[in-house]
Amino acid sequence: MQTTQPQSNKKLNWFLSITILLALLLGLAAPSGPVHAANPQAGKPESYAVLTYWVGNVTTREDRTAITQTGADIIEVGADYVIVNATLKEEKQIARLGYPILQITRAQDFPPTDAAYHNYAEMVAEIQQVAAAHPDIVSTFSIGKSYEGRELWTLGSYGTETGQFIYPTDVVYLPDGRLLVAEYGGHDRIQAFSSDRRFMYAFGRGGTGDGEFLRPQAIVYDAARDELYVAHAGNHRIQVFTSDGEFRRSLGAPGAGIGQFRYPFGLVLLVDGRAVEPLRDGVAASVAPEEGRRTLVVIEHSNHRLQEVDAQSGKSLGLAGGLGRELGRLKYPWAIASAGLGRDGAQRFAVCEQGNSRIAFFTLPDWSQETSASDGAPRATGDGEPQDQ
Repeated sequence: MQTTQPQSNKKLNWFLSITILLALLLGLAAPSGPVHAANPQAGKPESYAVLTYWVGNVTTREDRTAITQTGADIIEVGADYVIVNATLKEEKQIARLGYPILQITRAQDFPPTDAAYHNYAEMVAEIQQVAAAHPDIVSTFSIGKSYEGRELWTLGSYGTETGQFIYPTDVVYLPDGRLLVAEYGGHDRIQAFSSDRRFMYAFGRGGTGDGEFLRPQAIVYDAARDELYVAHAGNHRIQVFTSDGEFRRSLGAPGAGIGQFRYPFGLVLLVDGRAVEPLRDGVAASVAPEEGRRTLVVIEHSNHRLQEVDAQSGKSLGLAGGLGRELGRLKYPWAIASAGLGRDGAQRFAVCEQGNSRIAFFTLPDWSQETSASDGAPRATGDGEPQDQ
């Protein structure tokens, strides 16, 4: 005989089954270990503060490579250790590689022999002092932070008044600490600032006459003779002034012939074949002698070449480069700098090429030993002596 279960009991059994099933599911989902409070550090941004560390047991190139691959910056190498600047994350990665690592404190300053240079605190103090003394023409603002967390301050402001700039293109220091700044835009001129960065005077203006500029692009200074060479691209020539702005002479003319220029964008001054290194905040890397033959190596953007000319007369001594991509050729060279001496003792030059997206290295020969081209210009064999790097 089959017994029928009451309806109320069926509902109770169904409810109990569901309850037991939910309890089992919750028990499976619960953590087996003790429950901890939420990590208060969770969700906080990673610290990018950079500290200095000593890292031991570093004896091989492979050791140093492994450390730099963490992102740390090696700033000193010892016999069996390195000193690095690293973030907390990089410090932990170095430790996981098995190297002993200790945080150290180092004096972040220049040694007494380099006291003329500014550390970060001194630089910020000087910038703020100048801005406070001349609020009408100088403003400061930060363009962000460095990887060490320091503010990247800028000095100056946009405009055409004294002490302001539109498109500054080049700077040189003078032995007395003056700073000369070339600019174009609203004013094509050279501005002079004292050693404490106060505006002193300006010279030049837009135009094509003597002492006038159309985009002064590059400047170099001969301290021994007090001569400032200014390459201005728009007038396709080089003008020479004293540091006080007195006009002396003009070199070159527009064109593609020998002794002519087409958008001269860069200059290097040579004395007897050796580059005159620029002053750095009044401190000379090398002092050029008063005697000796002065020549200028000129980069011509739209003639795609280097041209060396006599700095007194402007006479062309020789050409190198020419349009092309192969070794020894140039395409829209934008800037030039001395690059030390080559293996043979010859002066080297580094050339920034806009059109070829590269840096090309050259040495220039003794032009008197080179053959002349059909236009009469001495040329280096193979259109220059490029240097592989």
